[in-house]
Amino acid sequence: MSSLSKRSTTTPHGPDDVKIALTQARIRRIIADETTSDWLKTALQGALQRDPVDSLNDALLLASLLEERLGLLFTFSGTGGGSKEED
Repeated sequence: MSSLSKRSTTTPHGPDDVKIALTQARIRRIIADETTSDWLKTALQGALQRDPVDSLNDALLLASLLEERLGLLFTFSGTGGGSKEED
């Protein structure tokens, strides 16, 4: 393997390579951060082992469900103006 080939596999050269490297570094920082929940660290590590499209689709579905649940909890707790009897 030439030195040029070896170098091109280890250092970013184009804008897309830089974006990928920055995203990977951000993920590593989040996983290493002691304030990050164990749940999120485990989810990120698991997602990195899967097909990225499948991981994203599952994460978006999870976020949507959690957002919906939170909205309902706010509504039912009285902070959103509704009540449990309305359901």
